[in-house]
Amino acid sequence: MAKVNIYIYNNGFYIGEIKECKQNGQGEYHWNDGYVYIGEWLNGEWHGQGKLTYSDGVSFEGIFQNGKPYTGKGKVEYDDAIYVGEIKEGKKMDTGNYVMQMEKCMLVSG
Repeated sequence: MAKVNIYIYNNGFYIGEIKECKQNGQGEYHWNDGYVYIGEWLNGEWHGQGKLTYSDGVSFEGIFQNGKPYTGKGKVEYDDAIYVGEIKEGKKMDTGNYVMQMEKCMLVSG
């Protein structure tokens, strides 16, 4: 049975399941530089459903395979937009859609 603990590394910390000294199952890794991965792990690599958030706030949410965003559908969030569609190695393809995020405002009329 896998244990859920906190593991401290030189470049960050991991909270989650460990099997045979490697991340396996559900867990999250927080790097010192602000990157965060939350999701499934297999033999110490991102593998399965997860979300990777970069230090600048951009994120990829979808399927990971062998430690990399998998070619398939996913979501990439930017400061002012969300891209939803095909992702190949973490990069958007031309077949997706952008949704622009607008700042909330209040219209006051007199």
